[in-house]
Formats: sequence, C-alpha cells, structure tokens
Amino acid sequence: MDPFRPKTRTRDRSHAVIEDSGRHDRFADGDDGTIPATRSFNDSFVRTWLSSPLFFAAMTILISLSLMVGYFIGSKRPTFAFESAGIAFLILVVVFASAIGYGRMNRTRRRADSALRFGASHDHLTGLMNRRGFLNLGRELLHGLEQQGNDAGILLLDVDNFKSINERLGQQAGDEFLQQLSSVLSRTIRSTDLIGRLGGNEFGFFLPCADPATSFEIAEALRGTVTTLASATSPGNFIGASLGISALKGSGFHDQSCGSRLEDLLSQADLALSVAKSEGGNRTRVYQPDDASKIAENHEIEHALARALEHNELYLAYQPLMNLATDRLVGVEALARWQHPKLGLIPPDKFIPRAEATGLIHSIGAWALDSACRQLKHWERAGYADLTMSVNVSPIQLKQPGFARIVSETLSRNDLLPHKLVLEITESVMMKSGGAVPESLRELAEMKVRTAIDDFGTGYSSLSYLRLLRCDFLKIDRSFVSDIPNNKDAVTIAKGVIGMGRSLGLRIVAEGIETQEQAEFLRGLWCEEGQGYFYARPMKARDFESWAMTRSALEGCSRGQEAAREIA
Repeated sequence: MDPFRPKTRTRDRSHAVIEDSGRHDRFADGDDGTIPATRSFNDSFVRTWLSSPLFFAAMTILISLSLMVGYFIGSKRPTFAFESAGIAFLILVVVFASAIGYGRMNRTRRRADSALRFGASHDHLTGLMNRRGFLNLGRELLHGLEQQGNDAGILLLDVDNFKSINERLGQQAGDEFLQQLSSVLSRTIRSTDLIGRLGGNEFGFFLPCADPATSFEIAEALRGTVTTLASATSPGNFIGASLGISALKGSGFHDQSCGSRLEDLLSQADLALSVAKSEGGNRTRVYQPDDASKIAENHEIEHALARALEHNELYLAYQPLMNLATDRLVGVEALARWQHPKLGLIPPDKFIPRAEATGLIHSIGAWALDSACRQLKHWERAGYADLTMSVNVSPIQLKQPGFARIVSETLSRNDLLPHKLVLEITESVMMKSGGAVPESLRELAEMKVRTAIDDFGTGYSSLSYLRLLRCDFLKIDRSFVSDIPNNKDAVTIAKGVIGMGRSLGLRIVAEGIETQEQAEFLRGLWCEEGQGYFYARPMKARDFESWAMTRSALEGCSRGQEAAREIA
C-alpha cells in the first residue's frame, strides 16, 4: 500500500472520503479547532459505564441474587417467590430495553458525529476536501515525505471566466459544472495525489514524489481537462484554467516545519497563479523568485495609473494605415502610451491589463476616444479629409451600459461622421461576454460606426464569431506576417485568413509589415491595407503631421515624374 495515500473509499471516483483510519481522526476530533470537545465528565462516565461489559455482568449478578433470595424466602412464603421472580423479570426487561435504546441512540449520535467530522474538513458541494482539510492532510503527507527526502509539488487551479456560467445559465448550472469538474479532476490526477476545493472556483493539488517536470505535466493535463469539460457542457462560455505551480526539492524539507513550509508552497503557487492570470489567463506558470516583485510592480502600476490621467502622463501615438494597392495613406490607428515620470515609458501590454482589472479602463478609454476624434477633426480641417481613425476598445468597455451612447456623444461633440471612426476589438470580446454579442456592438452597427477584429488568429478564430460580430475589417496578426513569404506555413495561414475574410465581405488589414517584400507579397494576395515599421512607427501627432507632409511631397514628385514620362 502506498504510504502517501490515506485510506479512502470511493463512491464514483469524484468524492474521496476519509474513513476512521486512526491518523486522520484527530483532525476531526477537535485537535485542529474544527469540532471542540464539549462532553461533560458525567456524560462521559455514563457512556463508558453503560457500554462496558461490567454493567451487564453487574445486572446479571443482581438479577441472580434477587432470584436466589426469592427462592430461599419463597420456601416459607411461596407468594414472595413469584413476586421476586416478577421483579427480576421486570428488571431484566428494563435493562435490555435500555441497552437496545441506548445502542440505537449511540449509533445515531456516532453517525451525526461522523457527518460533523466530514463536514468540518470537506466541501459540501463537491465532496472534496476543503481548505482546512487540505492543509491538515497536506501537513501529514509532508511529514511522511520529509522522512524519505522526496520531492513535492503544489498546484493551484483557478477556472477562468467561471462567472459567465452563473451570469448566463444561472447559479445551479455553475454548481453542477463544479461538481462535474471535481469528478473529472479527481480522475485526472494520480492515485497518490491529494485534491481539495479551496474556495469558489479554485482547486488545490498536493503532488507527493513529483519533480517540477512531473508537476507541470500534471498541470497541463488538468488544464486540458477543464477546457474539454467546458466545451462539452458549457459551449460558448469560453472557460479555461490558469494554474500556478510551486515545487519543493527533498533537500529543502529541513529548512522549517512542515506546517509553515506548506503555507510557503501555497503562497508561491498563488503568486505564480496571479502572474498567469495577469498575463491573460488560460496558462500554466511555475513559480519564479521574481513573481513577488511582478505582483508588487502591478500594484505600483495600478496606484500610479489612477493619477496618470490627472497629471497628463498618458498620450496617443499614431501609426499610418496604408492602401497596399495604391501605396497611399488612408487611415490612422491611435495607440495609448504612458510616460511615467519615474518608471519611464510603460508599454501598453503592462498597463492596459491593470486598467481593465481596476476598472480604470472606462475613464482611459473615454479619454482615448475623445482625444483621437478631436485629433482627426483637426487633420480634416488641415486637408486630410479622407482619413479614418481606428481606436482600440476593451471588451470591458463594450459591456459598459450606455457605451454606444458615449461613442455617439463623442462623435457629435467633435463633429465627425460615424463611418470615419473604426473601433478595434479582439476576439476575446466574445469570451468576456459569455459567447454572446454585446448589445453595444449592435447599437454601434446601427449608428454606422465600423468595427475591426484586431490580432485575428491569436484567439479563438471562429467563422461563427466573425459572422455574429458583424465587423467590417479583419486585421491579420503580426505573428503571421513576420515570417512571410519565406515560411510556407505562414504563407498558407495568411492565404487562408485573407480568403476567409474576403468571402465574408471584410476588408483585410495586415499588421507588422516590415519589408517591401512582405508588402508586395500581401498585395499579390489581395490584402487591401497594411501597417507596420516599413511605413512608419507610431508617433506623436506633430511627428505624424511632418511625416504625412513629407510623404505627400514625395507622392507629388512621383506623380509628376510619371506624368512627364507619359508626355515624353
């Protein structure tokens, strides 16, 4: 029998139930504070005496003595013999009735005590261990591993976007999903591993005798299990899983007690889980020593971001959007930038997720939209009447009540036509909305505001999503553009995306064009528009105006030379 596996009985492999195996009883009898001892001395004495064989022996002797006394006295008084026999019989009946009644009461009480002990260390919904039971048994397992110097691993699993199930299908559906998930997770891990529901949609796993590679392999298997179950039971909800791993080498057991060491492992796994979720979720991350500093940096960014708008630290950079067939400027994409006075230039992929997590994305998004529209109106007055302005919009903004009204008011305030504005969204907008198209997108479409799917190919990339979103532009992610035309796989993907987009009536925009060869190749695939460092990097408004004037002059010279050649 495996020394690291507690004695269990299994109903359907989804609920591991600890029997009274001696070493686990103390967790349920009050040693951990879950069920305090409340029995009085008298109650304990009576229980011990009534259940003792001495009680029945004493009753037997008492009845025998009464019969003997009745016999001797009855020789002179016959009626007394019958009386004493009757009394003895009544005593015997009372004794056995009391014994039977007490036995039933004792069994009922034992079952109640057992249920209390189980409930103190187990989750009532899934039957898995709760946090207290997981910690208590985890310490026991660590103690056993310490004796042998084996490795150990701790996994924390958090179900991404679980709230969408409750919001879309109801809390009962969420509970049923957790019950099914508990069952399949229990079957996915090894027989020696420990699983517990630590709270909400978070699960913990203790992996005895598991090195970091084994822990990562198990974590990836668990993540795949969550995705598979979600796609089968809750299609359209885009449920994933984020996991944090902490590993302990056998040589590290002697640093401190098992209890504090287990808490440290859980803290490290929780830090790794937090980093995994901050990086987008649905991934596995092994704890690194700098994870704590990353979390601290995120908190610092969140605090500083709240003051960034007030102190004018945010600004917009503009990147040209070119027509690949004519090589002419047709639009501009506005990109948010943050120049922190101490930390310097902070990239968007660091502060935008923090803005979404804190809700600051609403005020930042409204500022970016208004600033971009005001700048476009300024350029219209300067003679760039055909430009469109693209602005990135967070899925959280789209879920905001009245977002379409905010866009409408911004356009009216800056005297812009709706079709001059293109709002760029990512495929994750469907995931954030529980698989449903946000109402604000329908309202924007009715207003004639155009939309673009940004970074296509890096998310779920479904034709049905493109159809439901009713977008106007499809932007090919730079990761597919960077390897063309030399990489055959990249070329195949680019052709497929362009063909798919054109069949749906969408205009195709390629991101990340860095060479003339790439631009010419995409033009040959009938990709209409493109942007990238080959044309220009994102720049401030004044630098963009200088770039546009220089390019207009160059285009004028080029057209003049072509006209001269035609005349000649």
